[in-house]
Amino acid sequence: MNYFEDTNQCKRFQFNKKMKVPFVDLKRQHEAIKDELNEAIHRVISSGNFILGVEVEAFEAEFAAYTGAKHCVTCANGTDALELAFEALGIGDGDEVILPAFGWVSASMALKRIGAVPIFVDIHPDTFHITVDEIAPAITARTKAVVIVHLFGQANEVYKVSKLCKEKGLLLIEDCAQAHGLFIDGQQHVGNFGDIGTFSFYPTKNLGCMGDGGGVITNNSAIANKIRALRDYGRVEGRFTIDGRNSRMDGLQAAVLRTKLPYLDGWNGKRREIANRYNQILKQKLEYTPTTLHNVFYKYILRLDPSLVLQIFPRAVFINEGNRYDIVKHSKGITMLEENQTTMYSLPNRPELTETEITYICHSLT
Repeated sequence: MNYFEDTNQCKRFQFNKKMKVPFVDLKRQHEAIKDELNEAIHRVISSGNFILGVEVEAFEAEFAAYTGAKHCVTCANGTDALELAFEALGIGDGDEVILPAFGWVSASMALKRIGAVPIFVDIHPDTFHITVDEIAPAITARTKAVVIVHLFGQANEVYKVSKLCKEKGLLLIEDCAQAHGLFIDGQQHVGNFGDIGTFSFYPTKNLGCMGDGGGVITNNSAIANKIRALRDYGRVEGRFTIDGRNSRMDGLQAAVLRTKLPYLDGWNGKRREIANRYNQILKQKLEYTPTTLHNVFYKYILRLDPSLVLQIFPRAVFINEGNRYDIVKHSKGITMLEENQTTMYSLPNRPELTETEITYICHSLT
């Protein structure tokens, strides 16, 4: 059903009895594939193999193949994936790591836990990403790595940043926690442009499990092996060789992820389709709408002047979740950071939206 072909139906909606469209409705996603999920969960229960084991190994192999990486190593959550990546790369006491000042707190917290120093830089006003223009001036003799975040499912400028890191001898970590299934130029999956890519499989992500889960991809065997040891108390072939921790994925989560992985491309395609509909409607009202190129739309984000909000959203037909990440305090020269706190808005774009809901939302924007 195309929005522009269905205007009459929109007009028949009773807006005085507003439909409330939630941003996330995992019940719908799971209901659509419940037989497969039940089979996968029963398979794990019947096996009695709940921590690591065959399901985890199978998912790691399948996700590595999907992303085109040589190795995938899972762990307990996305924050652990970052911390394990930093440790495996030898980042530690006093090392400076450049990262965006706008975003979730996982990377900065993980760096502080291992004694490294986060160096926050400003973001581009349209992409919400750091670019080489912000990164280059922040490099010092103590800089060891750069973290880029493919925020909201939109790709960072990976070619330029990876080139800069190679020229400066810096490690590059890609935070892909919101970018599952994001291929650059239809070929190379994010996470493969730097030394390591980290993922969260939190339930709301484009590829999510039914609890916490995380992982990394890398083409470096030594890094992969070190993370395998670090996540399992530092064990290598049954011997405790290094100081590690307990950050293992369980078989139930891996089985769920294995079930969902074949659907990921289709789900991302639906997200792009919804984003295109929004773009068609909003392009006459905004100077900027999100590009559907190199974007899997974990969230459909708009930047709006607060004075336009009542024009763009004349009817609150959907429930707007918070998109305002914590501001990093005491950061100097961070101009876009404060502005994003008051101008960011998002629209529902999860693949489980019904045609009626999509049409209803679109009508509310006109």
